[in-house]
Amino acid sequence: ELFSLDEAFIHFTPLARLYASPLEFAQKVRADIFALLGEWVTCNIGIARTRFLAKLASETAAPDSITQVSVEQEAALLANTTCAGACGIGDRLGKKLAALGVSVPYQINFIPQVDLERAVGLFWTYQLRLMAKGDEPLFLRRLSDPPQPMKSVGRSITGWQLCNNEAMIKRTLY
Repeated sequence: ELFSLDEAFIHFTPLARLYASPLEFAQKVRADIFALLGEWVTCNIGIARTRFLAKLASETAAPDSITQVSVEQEAALLANTTCAGACGIGDRLGKKLAALGVSVPYQINFIPQVDLERAVGLFWTYQLRLMAKGDEPLFLRRLSDPPQPMKSVGRSITGWQLCNNEAMIKRTLY
């Protein structure tokens, strides 16, 4: 399942008949990448129970490594990864969590429901609770959905700072 230009998720279960373990498969993937592109290309691979945890493992690991996270290690990973390093928690959401005293995803487990809902809303409260347990939030679960036919096309420009000056907005657009 492609996630971005240089990221993908691979569900190991269908490959279990071909490889002795997820680690063996990960080593093969790295070897194939190096054989095809050269050893100057680095490759981090995370192996875990969920895509969310696998991505955290690959992002927090040493460069050019394979990191396997057992169920017993999940809480430690969630307690040692900053919210800024967690996939799905952007700057704005991170600031709201920081206002609650949350700096790592694991701390979300200890924030009262009413406080979390007040700070981030019902949708994000549910998604953050999933992340705090290492489960997959909606945006990762939807990767498995079959692609939908395109319904519209959009174009937008993101400015480098917030602006409400009409003249400056027009200069930027034109």
